[in-house]
Amino acid sequence: MDSTTSRKPSRSCANCRAVKRRCDEKRPHCGQCVRLRQECFGYRDKWELVFRDQTKQTIQRTQQLRILKINEPSRSPLSTQYRDESKQPTLLQTVPSGIMVSSQIFSSYLDHYFPRKVKATCVVNLTYPIISSIYMVPQKSLMLQKTTAALSCVFLGKIHKDEPILRYGIGLYNEAICGLSKTLSRKDYTPDLIYTCALFEQIESHYCPDSLDKLHAHIDGLSAIMRLYHPKKDDSHIIALIYGQHQKLRVLLSRLMRLSEPVVQWLREPGEGLLYELIQLLTDMSCFAAAVDNAHNLGPQARRSLLDDCLALEKRHLEFYTKISRNGTYEDPPTYNHGEIKTGLATDGLFGPAYKFLSVGEANLHMVIWTSLSLLYPIIYQAYTLTETDHEPKILRVDSQSPRDVARQLSTFNVSKAVRCIPYCTQEDLHSWALIYCIFPTIQATRVFSQARDWKRFLWASEVFQYIALSGFDFAARYHDLCRFYWFNPSVYGTSSSYRLPDPNGINGG
Repeated sequence: MDSTTSRKPSRSCANCRAVKRRCDEKRPHCGQCVRLRQECFGYRDKWELVFRDQTKQTIQRTQQLRILKINEPSRSPLSTQYRDESKQPTLLQTVPSGIMVSSQIFSSYLDHYFPRKVKATCVVNLTYPIISSIYMVPQKSLMLQKTTAALSCVFLGKIHKDEPILRYGIGLYNEAICGLSKTLSRKDYTPDLIYTCALFEQIESHYCPDSLDKLHAHIDGLSAIMRLYHPKKDDSHIIALIYGQHQKLRVLLSRLMRLSEPVVQWLREPGEGLLYELIQLLTDMSCFAAAVDNAHNLGPQARRSLLDDCLALEKRHLEFYTKISRNGTYEDPPTYNHGEIKTGLATDGLFGPAYKFLSVGEANLHMVIWTSLSLLYPIIYQAYTLTETDHEPKILRVDSQSPRDVARQLSTFNVSKAVRCIPYCTQEDLHSWALIYCIFPTIQATRVFSQARDWKRFLWASEVFQYIALSGFDFAARYHDLCRFYWFNPSVYGTSSSYRLPDPNGINGG
């Protein structure tokens, strides 16, 4: 084996690597740097190694295997009932180069990914203004040019099952990663670097053939870069969109319940608007879940305060709901009549009629807040059990039922309402763009119904993953792979907890 391919990546700090000296690997600062009074630039994170290792050589060695896995039936038996293959146009079997062709392919991507008749504006999903604006940036670096081209080719290759254009996109993506690795080594934190990382996340959501590791590494990587790169007043509106709330919500929905302290501080930076409030609700819930897990270190008074905080958070959730409801009350949105909405994911028989919304943004807000409540009630119950008192909270007191059963019923009730938002987002004229945030309630639904041993509802949630995967999101197929194990062995694959979402690395980690 070639020594260059078998050599392990250095774990030394940046300064010790630069001068090739032995590093004591002390954290947060290397002892060598402290002794020499040097500023310690820290250690390589997992996300940086992903950028470094995803080289041309890696792609050439594994490309054929990965291409085969994309359409491998035994890996993820996705149903074909959702997409009429006869209506899908065939793309070119060879991919010519040139600015004009690149522009045409990207326009085709915009037409296929975003809706044509409806404005792709959404308070939650900011991908349209971000992606379309990045493409219009003048004098893009070569790294960013390759990234935008890779995004369009990977997505179009996926949905049309066009292997040449998919391979071409993967090649461009790999070249862009090499460029990013060089930029990171120079610590050249420019807007182009932020744009490239944001598009990498989008590419990984479409092309994720093996596991969710690289997607989450890119999310963590951009978040780390954003804490180093501070926007200037004259930076573009694209930077403001990414920094405002877009990346924070991405981090929360991928790392919920598993947030480090620096990330929590970053998420709690001042802001305003509905999306900011939603992010604070999710952040606080994640912190309370961590506190419940470590409650053995708390005294009786601290445990009581934790329960009070959880109950106050539930009240904040309900107050937030009144802000997003049309009439400012706790009432549900209107519903479709049976057969009124054309969708392959009907909820009428299992959960109730699908909810009717004015926009995708309204649907996203409802599904996220209801999913968050579904996660919160079991946390409240766990906090109550820690207080060692027989006086249960009012919300867990229903007739002669046990508080545990009430918490489970409230969790099931809210996730059932969340999935009734999904059919609205699956309408054909909304295209793939409207589907990405449907993953969040679907993950929670598979966990809840696997614990309840409700096979029909669990199977319906699995079909949602299949539908989203067939619409161009490879990472939905990876979640589908993970969720297939929930039913058979929830304790091993991370779903035994009554409030934690499963670890995305559950399959690999066992």
